[in-house]
Amino acid sequence: MLYVVSRRYFLLFTITMSSLFFYASSCDKVQATAASTPKEIPAESKQNISLAANGTVPKPAKEQVIDPRALSKTFTEIASQVSPSVVTIRVEGPKISANRLPFRSFPFPFGMQDDDGRLQQKRPSFQGAGSGFVVDERGFIATNRHVIQNAATIEVVFADGKKFKAKLVSTDPRLDVAVVKILDLGTYPLKAATLGDSEKLKAGEFVMAIGNPFGFDHTVTVGVISATGRKIGQLPDYQDLLQTDASINQGNSGGPLINLDGEVIGINTMIVAPSGGNVGIGFAIPSNMAKKSISEMIAFGKVARAYIGVSVRALTDQEKDFLEQVLGIQNQGVLVERVSPKSPSEKAGLKAQDVLLSMDGQPVKDFVDVVKLVSAHKIGEEITLELLRKGKKTKIQVKTDSFPIETKDDHSQESNEFMFEGQK
Repeated sequence: MLYVVSRRYFLLFTITMSSLFFYASSCDKVQATAASTPKEIPAESKQNISLAANGTVPKPAKEQVIDPRALSKTFTEIASQVSPSVVTIRVEGPKISANRLPFRSFPFPFGMQDDDGRLQQKRPSFQGAGSGFVVDERGFIATNRHVIQNAATIEVVFADGKKFKAKLVSTDPRLDVAVVKILDLGTYPLKAATLGDSEKLKAGEFVMAIGNPFGFDHTVTVGVISATGRKIGQLPDYQDLLQTDASINQGNSGGPLINLDGEVIGINTMIVAPSGGNVGIGFAIPSNMAKKSISEMIAFGKVARAYIGVSVRALTDQEKDFLEQVLGIQNQGVLVERVSPKSPSEKAGLKAQDVLLSMDGQPVKDFVDVVKLVSAHKIGEEITLELLRKGKKTKIQVKTDSFPIETKDDHSQESNEFMFEGQK
């Protein structure tokens, strides 16, 4: 019985395979005929093929395609040149009362957050570590303010292991920048890093970070500038930051972000860390924002911040449309909401409801533009304001004055006021 069944299946298999062979041969003939007779391509398909073949994005020129080995050599040379200027900063001191950060699961300064999102505070003492870099061969080192905040003792460690005690010179709470000075430097040779021009940076440029992440001294990481001009939440202090994907973590605070010319173009200060570690979104204070503060702290022991006394806000879409359609003014302007009594702006004749178009010929579009342009001036310098008042353009001169509130090393009291009152 088994044999009979097997034979039947064998005959069925033979017939089936013969049929399949005949069908396959027929298909081959049909396909060969189809291949020898080209079909007409629809016009729409031709257009799609043309678009794909003739894209407008140019191919990289040969000189733009760099040998990876040459680029690697550039990185190693930069690291060897700049590393002697970079230091690990170790601090000890008492802690203040517990307090929550103003933002949670958002950018936070490295090394300041417990697992539950609270500041690590109110214990007998604390130990912390960050990074910094030499900005003056007399022993001055730049870092973040939050690295040395509340520190009773400060120690800096160089790449060769040499350690020095240091003292705090001053801080700029609004920029989260601080300067410390080495005590008893002796004959130890220092090499000051060069502060570059952060305004020239463009997204996509290679950058290098050197610092002390998680206690691993002088760690070098490489990435690109992901974006410029980043605004972080509603914090008036952290505006116009550089964003990078160079790996930076807790302990990198205060360390340099370096371009391919070996220049410091940013001070690493915070990261987006939903889980507490690096996810490729870090932020640095642009060098151009920090230069003036660092120079003044070294020269005068404090930051002398210019002030004009005005509160502004961005224009609404309706207001922008009116300026463009009726007056032909595009992509500039902020509305003056309030002028402080007895301020430089009031003395110069600035009024609420004026539209501020430019400062010293530089167009302004938002709060950050005004901050940058005011902070670039020294106390006593004049700024030319171009205004729109009742449909007519006019210009006035405002002479900057010192900030009316004496700068205290208390970031929480100052964060809502800026050199021109702030943003509504």
